[in-house]
Amino acid sequence: MTFFNALSLFNYGLVLIYGLFLSEEIAGGWTTTAQRNLIFISCPVLLLNQILCYVVLGIDTTKQLYPLIVHLPLIVILILALKKSIGVAIVSVCTAYLCCQLPHWGGIALTSLTGSPLFGEECFASISDTDCHLST
Repeated sequence: MTFFNALSLFNYGLVLIYGLFLSEEIAGGWTTTAQRNLIFISCPVLLLNQILCYVVLGIDTTKQLYPLIVHLPLIVILILALKKSIGVAIVSVCTAYLCCQLPHWGGIALTSLTGSPLFGEECFASISDTDCHLST
């Protein structure tokens, strides 16, 4: 595994955690301790699912299947466990997804400008800051 792939996987993991809790909050949050516990348990389960897909299918296929690996199970969790309507669950996940995309678009722009995928990936999280640089 290259450093770029490791950094990319780490980034996907952080985005998954952020998106999970953001989706849950947008949907209206949990109302019971059991629902809260399920959300907290879902995080490592989805991360392990993502890692398993990476090991079995490779990083490129995992990136392509990300909506099926993460978004679909999250919608199901919101519907079945948190008792949200289908519409609320879908809108919550889609809204959280869009919140995660602005830094990604900035990373793509930096990758295009610099010709360095590593630079774009490194700057992904700090795209809103003006001092985006690589640490060596």
